Amino acid sequence: MTGSWDDDNNAVKLWSWDVNEDDVRNNSEKELAEPELKGTYKHDGDVNELQFLNPDIVVCASSDGSVTALRISRELVGAPTENQDSTGWCFQEIGKWDKLHSLKSQNGSCNSVACNSENIASVGEDGKINLSNLKRKEPIRSYDKADSCSLNSVLFIKNDEIAAANMRGQLKIWDIRSNTDTPTSTCILSNDQVSIGCVAKHPTQQHILCSGSEDGILAFWDLRNQVHPITLLKAHEQSVSEIHFHQQQPDHLFSCSQNGDIWHWNGSNISNKSSNATNFGTPNQSMYAGDTACPWLNSEAVKNRVETQSLMARQPLPVNTIDVLGNSILVGGDNEAMYLVPNVLY
Repeated sequence: MTGSWDDDNNAVKLWSWDVNEDDVRNNSEKELAEPELKGTYKHDGDVNELQFLNPDIVVCASSDGSVTALRISRELVGAPTENQDSTGWCFQEIGKWDKLHSLKSQNGSCNSVACNSENIASVGEDGKINLSNLKRKEPIRSYDKADSCSLNSVLFIKNDEIAAANMRGQLKIWDIRSNTDTPTSTCILSNDQVSIGCVAKHPTQQHILCSGSEDGILAFWDLRNQVHPITLLKAHEQSVSEIHFHQQQPDHLFSCSQNGDIWHWNGSNISNKSSNATNFGTPNQSMYAGDTACPWLNSEAVKNRVETQSLMARQPLPVNTIDVLGNSILVGGDNEAMYLVPNVLY
């Protein structure tokens, strides 16, 4: 699934790339096959983010401040419409929340969406957080004064907790069960107010997040009791566009940036057993050095022993997005091309 931006005719497109792992490992000619376009949905505004609510429903964040939920199906009823082609693939609009994020004099951009069950969280440059539900035409809850600056990224930490990152380098946690409109905690990247552009959640430990900022820094956070990140890595020369933990092997992390880099961070060789706290500097550092479940909280080891690998030659234009599935990485950027990088964990 791809979305376009900076075009009068933006669209969400569904693609099929019929390449299996055996073909790639055996250097089959299918490795060079082009993806096949299966369907197109005409989208109002730039597509800022796409998130699957389930395998059949995708949620779109728009630069005009709207949020749209689309069902993907192969039901062809009558003649094909503009969002349905002769192959039978169809985009059906099952929910749209117009102009959820707006400024006083103009439409504001919806910068990010996150999905959990039937609930959708969205944030925008108006500093608002909106919670919507597929069964409701209006938002089920709005935090109109969530922040005084643009919110760049949102995700569900748990079913009842969300995290939102802003342009001042703050990561705020919200308990959606609470009757108050104030965050339960605020985490701070640094005193320099560097914008956080993207956030990813550890797949097995919900209290561990990784964020990417406009100065190219990757920050690892432990939300249990820390206001500041545990580990900071100077990753990219320019703003970090997106981050992903590998879902089955979270010791592997992937990131891309506006300067055209796609990096693989391999933390699997980091020893998680610290026998002597004095080996790791401050008491605060030594406490996390012994966290056997997550090497990313071992600050000194990450800085000195994590293995990094460039997955592609640096692109001349920004790389905006990556996605990880199994042993393959899908890459998309401003050059309007998609790249499938296989065998990243071999």
